[in-house]
Amino acid sequence: MGIEQIWSAALGILALTGTHLAGSRRISAWVVGLVSQCGWIGFMFLTENYGFLVSICGFTAVYIRNYRIWKRFPPLAPTPSTSIERQSTTG
Repeated sequence: MGIEQIWSAALGILALTGTHLAGSRRISAWVVGLVSQCGWIGFMFLTENYGFLVSICGFTAVYIRNYRIWKRFPPLAPTPSTSIERQSTTG
């Protein structure tokens, strides 16, 4: 496994972590996303694939936007799920 594959796998794991945190309504998701963009910049130079710059700029803008919104208006706390068993009534 070459260095490019290692970087790609590590950045993929970091992206999945950020996505999981966002799904868990954690503001740290956007910080993880911003940190991952530093890795993508390194990967861009390593692979000399400067087309990544477009997505890096786009994702960075989205992460900053979402962080600012979540900082100002924190997401609502998750509500407990109600299962069918809880909804059923006993005789």
